[in-house]
Amino acid sequence: MIRNMGDVLAICPPYVITESEIDALVDGIRSALDGAAAANSRVGRVA
Repeated sequence: MIRNMGDVLAICPPYVITESEIDALVDGIRSALDGAAAANSRVGRVA
């Protein structure tokens, strides 16, 4: 579960999770944030 708390993303992974699953989770979040930043910079919302 991921939830937005203002300027913070709270990540609540399951108690039982492998290192490779954590890597996939972080990579997915990074990709989504990079995509959102790129889209916003194209329309002039992010400096």
